[in-house]
Amino acid sequence: MAGTALAPVAAYCLMARRREGNVTSFGDMFARDLSQRAGLVVEAAAFADRYRVGGHLDDLQAFVGALDQVSRDSLDAVVADGIDLTYAADDSGSHIGLPGGPFLALAAAARLPLSTVLAEAQESYQVALHDMRVDGCAPGV
Repeated sequence: MAGTALAPVAAYCLMARRREGNVTSFGDMFARDLSQRAGLVVEAAAFADRYRVGGHLDDLQAFVGALDQVSRDSLDAVVADGIDLTYAADDSGSHIGLPGGPFLALAAAARLPLSTVLAEAQESYQVALHDMRVDGCAPGV
């Protein structure tokens, strides 16, 4: 039964332990930090998978970064008006498929510019990863 002894260690490293002894997941850490930064309610379940969150952030950063300033400002204004671009369509009604996943809906619900939510989310992502490392678990485990 040599393999069984490692199971609790592996399970522990999927979670990070906070000072008060509560076990907190990446999603909880990320949601708590982003909630504090952006001043809105962020559901941890929507951001539980750090790889998916990182992928959404990378894709959204690449998309926004490729826009010129006028297009970026227009995108920020639309989202800040509360328009969720998650299911945006072109003139023919075809789904455009903008990157960003839940961050598009989050920015619209918060009525904040997308670039602001993106910047805050990137910071929260780094904080959550750092907190997991500090608590003794490498993020890749």
